[in-house]
Amino acid sequence: MMDTILNLGLNDESVEGLSKLTNNPRFAYDCYRRLVSMYGKIN
Repeated sequence: MMDTILNLGLNDESVEGLSKLTNNPRFAYDCYRRLVSMYGKIN
Protein backbone atom coordinates (compact mmCIF):
# COMPACT_ATOMS: atom_id res chain seq x y z
CA MET A 1 0.00 0.00 0.00
CA MET A 2 1.27 3.45 -0.87
CA ASP A 3 1.35 6.00 1.94
CA THR A 4 1.12 9.71 1.38
CA ILE A 5 2.73 12.39 3.48
CA LEU A 6 0.45 15.40 3.84
CA ASN A 7 1.37 18.92 4.95
CA LEU A 8 4.74 18.94 3.22
CA GLY A 9 6.34 22.33 3.45
CA LEU A 10 5.50 22.90 7.07
CA ASN A 11 8.44 23.98 9.18
CA ASP A 12 8.98 26.10 12.27
CA GLU A 13 8.61 29.31 10.32
CA SER A 14 5.59 28.37 8.20
CA VAL A 15 3.72 26.96 11.22
CA GLU A 16 3.97 30.38 12.86
CA GLY A 17 2.54 31.95 9.70
CA LEU A 18 -0.28 29.40 9.53
CA SER A 19 -1.04 30.05 13.18
CA LYS A 20 -1.33 33.79 12.60
CA LEU A 21 -3.25 33.40 9.33
CA THR A 22 -5.88 31.11 10.81
CA ASN A 23 -5.77 32.71 14.27
CA ASN A 24 -5.66 29.15 15.58
CA PRO A 25 -2.26 28.02 16.92
CA ARG A 26 -3.63 24.67 18.04
CA PHE A 27 -4.64 23.84 14.46
CA ALA A 28 -1.25 24.88 13.08
CA TYR A 29 0.79 22.85 15.56
CA ASP A 30 -1.51 19.84 15.16
CA CYS A 31 -0.81 19.90 11.41
CA TYR A 32 2.93 20.01 12.16
CA ARG A 33 2.61 17.16 14.66
CA ARG A 34 0.77 15.05 12.09
CA LEU A 35 3.48 15.73 9.49
CA VAL A 36 6.24 14.60 11.83
CA SER A 37 4.27 11.55 12.90
CA MET A 38 3.45 10.45 9.34
CA TYR A 39 7.02 11.05 8.20
CA GLY A 40 8.29 8.89 11.07
CA LYS A 41 5.96 6.03 10.14
CA ILE A 42 6.83 6.08 6.44
CA ASN A 43 10.54 6.73 6.59
